[in-house]
Amino acid sequence: MTLSDAAHSVWAKSSGFECGQPTLWSPLTVHLADTAAVVQRCFDEWLTANQWELLVAGLSPDYPPEDRLEASRAFVSFVGGVHDIGKATPAFSSKVPTLDAVMCSSGLSHSVDNGAEVRELPHGLAGHVVLEEWLTRRGWVRSAVSAAASVVGGHHGIPPSRDELQKVRRHRLLGEGLWQDVREELVDWMANRTDLVTYEEILNQARWSQSALVVIEGLLIMADWIASSEAYFPIFSLDSRLPQMLVEQPELHRQRVDKGWAKVGLLPPWEPQPLTISDRDILHARFDVPEGAVPRPIQKKAVEKARTMPTPGLLIIEDVMGSGKTEAGLMAAEILADRSNASGVMMVLPTQAMTDAMFERLIPWLERLQAQSDHPSIATVNLIHGKAALNQTFQELGYQSSEGFRSLELPDHATDVGIDEGDEGISSRGYVTRNPWLYKKKAMLADFVVSTIDQLLMVALRTRHLALRHLGVSRKIVIIDEVHAIDAFMGVYLERALEWLASYGVTVVALSATLPPSLRKKLLDAYSNGLPEELKSEPADLTDEGDTQQFSRRRPQRPKPRPEPQIVLHYPAISYMHGGQVKTVGVEQAFPSRTVHLDFLDSDDLLSWADELVGDGGCLLILRNTVRNAQKTYHQLVETYGDDVRLMHARFAAQHRVENDEWLRTNFGPPGKVKERPKRAIVVATQVAEQSLDIDFDAIITDLAPIDLIFQRIGRVHRHDREVRPQAMTIPSCYVLDVPELSDSQPEQLPSIQWNIYPPALLLRTAATLHKYRAQGLTLPDDMAPLTYWVYDRSDGMPENWESTYRSLKSEYEDAKEGSERAAKNFRLRKSGFQCAGLTGWLDDSPSDAEAHARARVREGDD
Repeated sequence: MTLSDAAHSVWAKSSGFECGQPTLWSPLTVHLADTAAVVQRCFDEWLTANQWELLVAGLSPDYPPEDRLEASRAFVSFVGGVHDIGKATPAFSSKVPTLDAVMCSSGLSHSVDNGAEVRELPHGLAGHVVLEEWLTRRGWVRSAVSAAASVVGGHHGIPPSRDELQKVRRHRLLGEGLWQDVREELVDWMANRTDLVTYEEILNQARWSQSALVVIEGLLIMADWIASSEAYFPIFSLDSRLPQMLVEQPELHRQRVDKGWAKVGLLPPWEPQPLTISDRDILHARFDVPEGAVPRPIQKKAVEKARTMPTPGLLIIEDVMGSGKTEAGLMAAEILADRSNASGVMMVLPTQAMTDAMFERLIPWLERLQAQSDHPSIATVNLIHGKAALNQTFQELGYQSSEGFRSLELPDHATDVGIDEGDEGISSRGYVTRNPWLYKKKAMLADFVVSTIDQLLMVALRTRHLALRHLGVSRKIVIIDEVHAIDAFMGVYLERALEWLASYGVTVVALSATLPPSLRKKLLDAYSNGLPEELKSEPADLTDEGDTQQFSRRRPQRPKPRPEPQIVLHYPAISYMHGGQVKTVGVEQAFPSRTVHLDFLDSDDLLSWADELVGDGGCLLILRNTVRNAQKTYHQLVETYGDDVRLMHARFAAQHRVENDEWLRTNFGPPGKVKERPKRAIVVATQVAEQSLDIDFDAIITDLAPIDLIFQRIGRVHRHDREVRPQAMTIPSCYVLDVPELSDSQPEQLPSIQWNIYPPALLLRTAATLHKYRAQGLTLPDDMAPLTYWVYDRSDGMPENWESTYRSLKSEYEDAKEGSERAAKNFRLRKSGFQCAGLTGWLDDSPSDAEAHARARVREGDD
């Protein structure tokens, strides 16, 4: 198809301005052809099998699968090839007078000034309306028209709203006559070039899910950013004949695309291999374990369920600290990735310190996995949190660079496109690599991602370019470590994120040592709500039915007294969904039960007790809830013990935090990985040392905290087997500061309750629990599940002296939770499958797209 001179004259990009005039340009025809070709490359070489399935599912099953796949390919290429059709309008043309004059000389004249009127018609919005009209004239059904048009309308990160579309339709700023003819000509050209016309019979009746459209939108944004980069797709001098030659000579254009695609360096997706070996062989193949090591019970059961549970699904692994849950999660994830056609893993943790520690563990696992594959490949990996640049292992994965690349002039929008001057290609450490293009908003597109939980919660946050985040996460298995650590505000986002993950067919593995049954139920309900109707379970109260917990909406026909449901408290345990049921299976303990001595201290006696405990040496952890108290304790102790005392909290400068975390792991890690354990050390820390760190102390002194966190803190005591411990700390012991006495008639006024960072209701209930167990101690893991349940999900059994106070604090706690949940919903994404015209209005009222600002939205209060 030969294009008219008017069509060739439409400009898309300009650069190299001198005296206010451009010296370089790119015609719209070339940019559309570039983008269509890049979308095709992404579809063929980068999109994953489960994402193909999502797109194909929107097309009628009356057609053969191969035709539906080719039709999907043609469609995504077509929307890539018309995404900037809104630039063929007077509103856009008038932005650069020199190039506008060239278009006018070809007959595309107009009376529109580059002023307020122009700003009312962004070219994405114009493209939405243009494509909508073109598809309608060709007889596409309304839903398919809306779907396709909304993808084009949202290619700059936020799909248009209904009000914006109505305004464009009323004002008619698109240009009539030859303007309309040229747009029609360009869309017709692209429909033929991408084979849309070949598969139009299949596509014009398409019923894409909203999830499928988000993936297409993300793919379009990705391709547009690549094709818009002058580093990959150079633009042209004003008098060059090359642009028209590229449009008219397919082979010449293919060479241009080959060169640009090669510079981006995107690798084919990681492909998991079937794991038919035994769980013992998996353990030895993937992890650095002693020769005679056998899988722990939780690891064996995780592998078993990963091989048999329905996919997609949610697998929840609960076991005591140090039992090998991380290894169990990774073993399960590899199997589930193969079964669900996923092409990577995303692992999220509560804090940066935990994330850094996990990254150090994931890289060796991934290198072994790749090296032992039947078809070894290089996998891309990213560490995502605000201080990732300080992680040495991550930095060692570095980039290759070349002087040739540095000499290129980067576009003004290089930050959005994601190009770092001087970076090109990839470099790897064995089978693991970083890609310089996969950073910032594109970091989630890597095969393997380790991040703070914010990155997952932002899947449910209305913000610009959200489709890119969804595109990345929809390729993966997601592992959520320490899932119990979310609060009410974050939980609102996590539940909605789980719904969207289920809608994409993403299988999720959640890990926890102290998971309240009510939170487990919320996670399972949320995931179930996002599944297709044929797989969706019906949420209701959990009932005691052995190892099967059935959800049902049925209620008694008339009110009558009902006993409180009895929760099945298997522990250790694995839970997973099976159709309309949740299966919870008890698992054998990894270690014999151990009792930790429990006692209470007044904070005034802290220093004297520290003296008594470390008088003959040893390693003591003092965990304070606030930075202020940690600093105070540190300064008191350092006067006596000098360099034997170390302070750790989250407000250190970033580099010092990294050094502190490394020091912790180096000095208090597992035997064999520690060169020399200190003869005497006192670590005064806040919650940075609380969980997900494989560190071992001889005893702990801790502020009062909710019971699950008390257990987590105890998990740092006698964690590893050691032949010798100091005489004063041969028995694992936990000393809790300032626990209210049962005789206190107003415990809520004590500083340990009133000025604590945790909800007073949970603290008072925990205090009551600790009093019951003070004489006998806390037994791990036996006491973990029942006491966590009793503190979080029950309200009975309080000491009579505290009953009235507790009821009042409980009411305040519930009100505060509801307030946090309401606040979180202000910026939360709608449910997957929300009824709207394609993606129109999908991100209405989105907050700022600044990354730090967006992260703050998914956490309540200061970071």
